[in-house]
Amino acid sequence: MTHEEQYIRRLMNKGYDISVTVITGDKCPCMTSRDSTVSEYSAVWHELNPAPDNEHCNGTGLINQTNTVTSVKSFLTNELETMATYLSKQLMTEIGEKHNRYLMMFGCVAAGVKFDLSILDRKNATFTYKSKNYRLIHSFDLDCCQIGLLFQKD
Repeated sequence: MTHEEQYIRRLMNKGYDISVTVITGDKCPCMTSRDSTVSEYSAVWHELNPAPDNEHCNGTGLINQTNTVTSVKSFLTNELETMATYLSKQLMTEIGEKHNRYLMMFGCVAAGVKFDLSILDRKNATFTYKSKNYRLIHSFDLDCCQIGLLFQKD
């Protein structure tokens, strides 16, 4: 059994339960109608271009939305000393006094298979742990797992 397989087994047995909700859908025309490389929601576009209720994005930038919830397991910490081992000084400075609103994930598995954090659209993915919602702000790979940095949403 490889080191990665052993780690996945440990995560499945002892990891914390987290749900990941990913919102997908078709990009609303309000997001793509302007000449910009950065898509932004436009309430004005909706005022000028009324559409049926099912074609309104309600500020999300997506129409025909689908929510997919996946149960995952991960090891978590918000201890500054542990985070400092893996994060740059710049990122640690940004975390600063708000460290209680951050969680660091060590590995992430769903149904015994590695869950790839790097493919998530960070704007449309919500991690829920102990009834608190977090968003993924950074992820990177180690030999046996991925590290993810989560920030608690307001």
